[in-house]
Amino acid sequence: MIRWACNEPRRSSSVETDATEDIRRKLLVQVNASPSERAALESQHGRVWDAKELAAEYAVMGFMAPFAVVRRKADGPWAA
Repeated sequence: MIRWACNEPRRSSSVETDATEDIRRKLLVQVNASPSERAALESQHGRVWDAKELAAEYAVMGFMAPFAVVRRKADGPWAA
C-alpha cells in the first residue's frame, strides 16, 4: 500500500473528509492484486513508467493514490 504523508499544517481545525477515499482504497487493492512484469504491463496498457522515468518526463502536480495529476515537462515553460 502506498502511504502519503504531508508535513504541511492543516489550514483549519475541522476534520476534512475525502469522498473518494473508499473507492481509491478499493482501486489500490485491485492495482496491487496481480503484480506483473513490465513487459506484461506494457502489452496490456501501452507505455508504463517507473518513478525515475516519470520524474524525468513529467512534473507531478498532485497525487492521491492510485491517481496522479502530471504535466509533461516538454509542453510548457513552467518545466524545471
